[in-house]
Amino acid sequence: MSLILRGRVAFGRFLLDVDLQAAAGEVVALVGPNGSGKSTTLATVAGLQRLSDGRLELDGAVLDDPQAGHWIPAHARRIGYLPQHLELFPHLNALDNVAYGPRRRGLGRRAARTRARHWLDRLDIGDLAAARPQTLSGGQAQLVALARALAFEPRVLLLDEPMSALDAQARMSVHGRLQRLVKGYDGVTLLVTHDLLDVFGLADRVVVLDAGRIAQDATPEQLCRHPRTRHAAAMTGRNLVPGWARGDQIDLGHGIVLITVRRHEGPVDLVCPPGAVRLAPHHDDRPLGAWESTIAGVETVGDHVRALLGPPLPLLARIRLKDLATDLAQDTRVWAWLDPAEIDIHPSNPPSITGSPGIPVAATRGGVRASATSTSGPAGS
Repeated sequence: MSLILRGRVAFGRFLLDVDLQAAAGEVVALVGPNGSGKSTTLATVAGLQRLSDGRLELDGAVLDDPQAGHWIPAHARRIGYLPQHLELFPHLNALDNVAYGPRRRGLGRRAARTRARHWLDRLDIGDLAAARPQTLSGGQAQLVALARALAFEPRVLLLDEPMSALDAQARMSVHGRLQRLVKGYDGVTLLVTHDLLDVFGLADRVVVLDAGRIAQDATPEQLCRHPRTRHAAAMTGRNLVPGWARGDQIDLGHGIVLITVRRHEGPVDLVCPPGAVRLAPHHDDRPLGAWESTIAGVETVGDHVRALLGPPLPLLARIRLKDLATDLAQDTRVWAWLDPAEIDIHPSNPPSITGSPGIPVAATRGGVRASATSTSGPAGS
């Protein structure tokens, strides 16, 4: 079994253009900023959105091919879809909600209820069979909706942020059961998420979408080592900014140049954790390699302060309270620079997509000096 989506979807002024494949038993996480095309991709696979051109296949069967005039409607695709805003039927109990799909596909009432009870039991919520939706907690309702999506034995399972509306305790409960379920599921699973816990706990691969296109296709581990978009970097708790390398100099634009101990040529991605960003009071002398910045946002988390820097480089900094050299507040002017020991450089091929807002920055592990001198080059243009 395999899912192949190669095509374009024109949705108002938005254009989705993807080449996506997933194998039987594989869980593929779709991540990216809002409006990047994640939910549109799921809707296209589900049959709720038609391709403008291209082809969608499942296990060799064509589901959508506008050029050939071929179209399989949603109800005939055997695809289980759990959208962000689930809607259980309020007049049916949990058992009959789950049995609804099999009944619509022609299964007798008794057989449909037997299958529904199987899925409720498999998700450890068999005791809720007689409960009405209005009496269920958010986590219980989500599990019932998941059982309903699986009850007609779909060949593809689509999960659109299945835990986004749950509190922390419910999320952990649902996550654990979902993890056990998808690891034993022999169909294709596409999971839209903004949560790194979902990526590492559930996904075999991560597809990063940006502005309607695939910017990266990687394992969770590869994504953390080298995120290729600002959104992916922020999701993995890192900063990223593109640069242009010439020998031992990397131009980040805005008059900021990194001097490295290794030579590089062409476009590069500069990645570092928030702890690599250093700040000093603006009234002090400028530290070596520092540039002037402004605090765009700040919060205290335990014994650390998280500060978002504004232009010219919107970085996320994480500083221990005891190491703060100045009080940080909105619009405070500071000097900012990078700790060379915490920085990585990766060749950017293809060049990073940076259109989504996020948190950028930095360069090569064990040997970078930074200078705020001006140089010519495409970085920052």
